[in-house]
Amino acid sequence: GSSATPGGSSPRKAEVLADALDFVRNAMPRNVSALITSKVDRLSPSVQRLLKCASVVGTSFDIATVFAILPASARTRFVEDLAAARRAGLVSMIPVAEVDSSGRPHWNPDKARSGNDGEKGSVHLPPPNASLQPDCTFANARTRDVVYSLMLFSQRRELHGLIALEIVRRAAVEWFAFPSISFHAMKAEQGRLALKYARKAGDVAFYSQAGREACDQYDRADTIAEDLWAKKLSKASGKGKGEGADSRASANLSGACVEGELDDVVTDNTALLVSDAVRVTFGPLTLLHVVSLKRKRARAQHDLGLFKGAALSLRSALSLVGLDLPALSVQWRSWEWQKQRVRLAKLDRKKKDAIRADAHLAREVVMCLSLLARIAYFECRHQASKMFVSLALELVEGVADGDHAASAGRDAPGGIEEGVDSDSREDGGPKKAGEVLSSAVSGLLAPSLHFVGGIIGMDSSAGAPPSARGTSSSDTLRAVVLSSAVLAEAGGSTSEAIKFGLDGIRLARQLRLREDEARLRQALGMVESGAANWTAAQEHLRCAIDLAEELGEKRLLEECSVLMAKVAFFRGDLRGAVVETEKALESARARGDVLSLMSALLSQAQNQYFLGDNAECASLLEE
Repeated sequence: GSSATPGGSSPRKAEVLADALDFVRNAMPRNVSALITSKVDRLSPSVQRLLKCASVVGTSFDIATVFAILPASARTRFVEDLAAARRAGLVSMIPVAEVDSSGRPHWNPDKARSGNDGEKGSVHLPPPNASLQPDCTFANARTRDVVYSLMLFSQRRELHGLIALEIVRRAAVEWFAFPSISFHAMKAEQGRLALKYARKAGDVAFYSQAGREACDQYDRADTIAEDLWAKKLSKASGKGKGEGADSRASANLSGACVEGELDDVVTDNTALLVSDAVRVTFGPLTLLHVVSLKRKRARAQHDLGLFKGAALSLRSALSLVGLDLPALSVQWRSWEWQKQRVRLAKLDRKKKDAIRADAHLAREVVMCLSLLARIAYFECRHQASKMFVSLALELVEGVADGDHAASAGRDAPGGIEEGVDSDSREDGGPKKAGEVLSSAVSGLLAPSLHFVGGIIGMDSSAGAPPSARGTSSSDTLRAVVLSSAVLAEAGGSTSEAIKFGLDGIRLARQLRLREDEARLRQALGMVESGAANWTAAQEHLRCAIDLAEELGEKRLLEECSVLMAKVAFFRGDLRGAVVETEKALESARARGDVLSLMSALLSQAQNQYFLGDNAECASLLEE
């Protein structure tokens, strides 16, 4: 009619078509995340619940953990829900062998409903997987992130807490589970649990020569400890609720799910996870734990060659106990160092007495000062190294032997777990204390070495055998400072440094401090090399290399190999220098230690240059 358009269509139809196009255009997902969200929304609530629980575990997850944190009412449809998620293309099974290394068959969801036991449609539940090996994965990381973001923060927090407790229940003593427990506990705001297992994970990584992983875990533990300590101080001063938040979060973990605070995600499965077998108890957090963690963090950074970060960590730890040390500066003159030494010598006596009163805290402070002195020495700041060692010796001398003997054999007071530090190479402990001194100790140190004259107490019974003198754990504490003291003194007279180092090696042997003996050998090798005593230098460095191999100290082994190559180079044995440096190169490449690798590459480039192989020299320098 008259309202028709030239094309033969009415305006009303065109308007309806335009509205339909606008609706389709607006309803279509505009990006990948929206597309995944729409796909999840079309699934049943039980499948969505399963996907949400799995997303909290991670992109790859083991089905047994997801099954354990699901409410009991949702477990009856677990196989069907997992199959629906797989059909939707959101998750897929990871191909694994039918039987794992322990001989236990893996759970196969496709064979979960067999009906062999006479009950139609019976479900074979996934067995607990102690190794936590993932057997299912999301289609991609974006899918997992989208599903994870569909939950409220409170829901994610509670699920992280349940997962942490489930892993503790199944694999609390397995080292590979420590990082996972720490991560989920931190996400659940369970500070004590996260702190405990982050420290454990750092210890495992450190002694496995995984320096970067150790630093990461110690960083996490240090951050958590600082937060808990700040809350504790705030609570003590009445300015905040302190650790009440942490305890409330713990209470929520055992009661919130039953009360229905998580709606349909978690409801009635808490009783399984918060049983007596799973409950984790903690003592009060003390200053000792915070200082110990900072020292361990600095130790890992030191072994990676991150001296600046290690020094900052140590100064932060010492500032907590009232020792505000000056920042190291190469521009300081000798009179400025003398001024700082006088200032530290006049520290408030009450602060020093407070440190000495706690044997474990005194040990940690001495260890921090010892490591700080070693860092200062290797940075060629000998005045600073001497200053730190002097302060350490002053603190050590003020600790009564009886206090150490009484406390060395028991756990640290208020320990989060079995003790603050179980490093056998750093703490002599009561077993070694009885073997510390022999009848030859009285003449061990020469009178001219006044710098460390107080390392060993010379009382009237010094010549008696250890059994007659009794256990003296403070002797072990004194020996802890020894290697740093030797390094500090090595910046002065060469002859004095050599005498001092030889006496230190004898004492380290008696105390069975093998790592300190290796460090002393390394330092003496450097001193002897500087005095052109090539044979003596090679002897000390060879002993240090052997000790480093026995202890598994790869970085020390590489440093000594490079020094050995330098000695061979100055003796004119270029082929021997190449062989020694190649050992350091192989070890540094295997560990991925960039700083150690650079040192070895430069040394090898120098060797190749003087051998006339300019092409190889250029290749090494380019690398």
